[in-house]
Amino acid sequence: MLTEAPDLEAKVLFEHLRAAAPWAVKEQHLRTFQRRVKLWRLQNGPDKEVFFTQDWSRVWRCNWIGPMPAS
Repeated sequence: MLTEAPDLEAKVLFEHLRAAAPWAVKEQHLRTFQRRVKLWRLQNGPDKEVFFTQDWSRVWRCNWIGPMPAS
Protein backbone atom coordinates (compact mmCIF):
# COMPACT_ATOMS: atom_id res chain seq x y z
CA MET A 1 0.00 0.00 0.00
CA LEU A 2 2.88 2.38 0.74
CA THR A 3 4.49 1.66 -2.61
CA GLU A 4 1.38 2.87 -4.46
CA ALA A 5 0.79 5.91 -2.24
CA PRO A 6 3.93 6.79 -0.26
CA ASP A 7 2.42 10.07 0.98
CA LEU A 8 -0.21 8.32 3.13
CA GLU A 9 0.07 9.02 6.83
CA ALA A 10 0.94 6.14 9.15
CA LYS A 11 -2.18 6.75 11.25
CA VAL A 12 -4.46 6.31 8.23
CA LEU A 13 -2.72 3.04 7.36
CA PHE A 14 -2.97 1.92 10.96
CA GLU A 15 -6.72 2.60 11.04
CA HIS A 16 -7.10 0.63 7.82
CA LEU A 17 -5.30 -2.32 9.41
CA ARG A 18 -7.40 -2.06 12.56
CA ALA A 19 -10.59 -2.11 10.51
CA ALA A 20 -9.36 -5.18 8.60
CA ALA A 21 -8.15 -7.14 11.63
CA PRO A 22 -9.26 -5.60 14.95
CA TRP A 23 -8.28 -8.73 16.90
CA ALA A 24 -4.66 -8.54 15.70
CA VAL A 25 -3.96 -4.80 15.82
CA LYS A 26 -4.32 -2.95 19.12
CA GLU A 27 -4.30 0.80 19.73
CA GLN A 28 -1.08 0.47 21.75
CA HIS A 29 0.74 -0.66 18.58
CA LEU A 30 0.27 2.73 16.87
CA ARG A 31 3.61 4.30 17.87
CA THR A 32 5.57 1.20 16.85
CA PHE A 33 3.73 1.15 13.53
CA GLN A 34 4.58 4.83 12.96
CA ARG A 35 8.27 4.10 13.58
CA ARG A 36 8.21 1.19 11.16
CA VAL A 37 6.55 3.30 8.46
CA LYS A 38 9.18 6.00 9.00
CA LEU A 39 11.97 3.43 8.61
CA TRP A 40 10.33 2.05 5.47
CA ARG A 41 10.14 5.53 3.97
CA LEU A 42 13.82 6.14 4.72
CA GLN A 43 14.83 2.87 3.06
CA ASN A 44 12.30 2.61 0.21
CA GLY A 45 10.65 5.98 -0.19
CA PRO A 46 11.47 8.72 -2.68
CA ASP A 47 14.95 10.21 -2.63
CA LYS A 48 15.47 13.49 -0.85
CA GLU A 49 16.99 16.48 -2.60
CA VAL A 50 20.68 16.93 -1.87
CA PHE A 51 21.66 20.41 -0.76
CA PHE A 52 25.24 21.65 -0.36
CA THR A 53 25.80 24.91 1.45
CA GLN A 54 28.38 27.24 -0.04
CA ASP A 55 31.01 29.12 1.88
CA TRP A 56 31.27 32.42 0.02
CA SER A 57 33.87 33.83 2.42
CA ARG A 58 36.56 31.74 0.70
CA VAL A 59 35.51 32.98 -2.74
CA TRP A 60 35.93 36.63 -1.81
CA ARG A 61 39.37 36.04 -0.23
CA CYS A 62 41.18 35.13 -3.40
CA ASN A 63 43.50 36.90 -5.78
CA TRP A 64 44.05 36.05 -9.43
CA ILE A 65 47.02 33.76 -8.71
CA GLY A 66 45.53 31.55 -6.04
CA PRO A 67 43.69 31.64 -2.74
CA MET A 68 44.96 34.17 -0.24
CA PRO A 69 45.96 32.96 3.21
CA ALA A 70 43.30 33.31 5.85
CA SER A 71 43.83 36.32 8.08
